[in-house]
Amino acid sequence: MIPAYSSALHAAVQTEAYLGCFIIGFLTTAFPRFTASSPCTLWEFLLLCGLVFAAAFFNFAGLPQAGQACYAGWVAALGFFAVRRVLGRRGKASVPPVSPPVEMIWIPVGLLHVLAGTALYQAAFFGYAPASWMGTGRLLSDQGFLLSIVIGIGGFLGPRLMGTFKLAPARAADAVRARRMKMFFHLSAGALVFLSFVLEGAGNVRGAFALRAAVVTAVMASTGALALKPANRDSIVPGVWVSFWMIALGHWAVALKPDFRTAWLHLVFLGGYSLMTFSVATMVIVSHAGEAARLRRPLAALNVVYAALAVALGTRLASPFFPEHYFKLLAFASAVWSAAGVVWLAFCFPYLRRFADPAEMEKAHAEARKRILENKNHVC
Repeated sequence: MIPAYSSALHAAVQTEAYLGCFIIGFLTTAFPRFTASSPCTLWEFLLLCGLVFAAAFFNFAGLPQAGQACYAGWVAALGFFAVRRVLGRRGKASVPPVSPPVEMIWIPVGLLHVLAGTALYQAAFFGYAPASWMGTGRLLSDQGFLLSIVIGIGGFLGPRLMGTFKLAPARAADAVRARRMKMFFHLSAGALVFLSFVLEGAGNVRGAFALRAAVVTAVMASTGALALKPANRDSIVPGVWVSFWMIALGHWAVALKPDFRTAWLHLVFLGGYSLMTFSVATMVIVSHAGEAARLRRPLAALNVVYAALAVALGTRLASPFFPEHYFKLLAFASAVWSAAGVVWLAFCFPYLRRFADPAEMEKAHAEARKRILENKNHVC
């Protein structure tokens, strides 16, 4: 339908806008809960929405540099949002101290990926750095940020949704030491992920993905995200469970067969990030409508979405083996994915107009926070 296809535009809009909306929506909802701080304000919400839509607009308008700047802007604004919550709590003596989960360290790690990547990209584009740095910058800012958020937030939340997270009994004297060791582990993993994107930008694709796959597998296995079998049976759990495995397998597949890098990356994006987005967003929307009990029963619409994503992913993976029909297969995969999105939107729309009783929601959140974050006798 169009004279030329831009894979750069496709990737930029998917990562900076589509997944950006999910990250913004989830973190502005969840981070205040994780830290027992104030919710997102209207002006913060409008600023973040404006920047994420501006990123999409500029990319579609053929101004990727402006789009990249808006992308870095909303990521920085999201980081500022988180810092305000942490600092704001310290000034309230009436609020009991709650240490954020160690996995939250991946938020600043992701922010570092975006800021460093954007700086490299812009410097190379305007001639202040070698042109090869442009690709490295794009990898760091787009893929590095997303992976960091998924490892951190997903690694914390996923095992709790699947019922695979286990509290390790520990004496109070050992809790601080265990937390420091866990912090060091995640910071070291974040540094290795950063290094892997630098290696990829330098042309060492196999080595970069082998390193990244090893780190992803180690971190997700340690948190319980790569469970062999989830314990919970909620309707969203299969999607969350499979998404973690797709992310790990996708990275290993590229390490083993780097010639099919683009196709294998769709295991990560379609089978991983996209599947996780639909699953977790369903949980947030339905539960905040006061109908969390529905998540414990099969949801026909969600099953349709899962089936469509499987068809889209299978078609996309098969496309390189049928070069004469390559773009037709891509078009079919895209159409099936888009149809899944329409089905999901139709299912969720009624819930967006309902609101749970505030008192009941606060009670449920307080109980969950106490159970997960404030257990003084365990290392979380």
